Amino acid sequence: PNGASHVSKGTAQTRLPLRIVLRLAIQTALHRHDGPAEAASIATYYTRANKTEVALFLETLAALGNVRRLDDGRFAAFK
Repeated sequence: PNGASHVSKGTAQTRLPLRIVLRLAIQTALHRHDGPAEAASIATYYTRANKTEVALFLETLAALGNVRRLDDGRFAAFK
């Protein structure tokens, strides 16, 4: 194969499902959290969580209308 049609591990195509799972996991953690939370608090639910990525996922979820971003910067789940 010439490599053009080969998809190696670590490409955006193979990471996409993982990113979807992470977004769902982060949204679930926010739902289980006792009240609104900062991204850093949600990141503590996961051993290897990158706080910056958790914040980006929460911002994305807020932009999509899946969670609320409060005026003070915390995030809240719709209940």
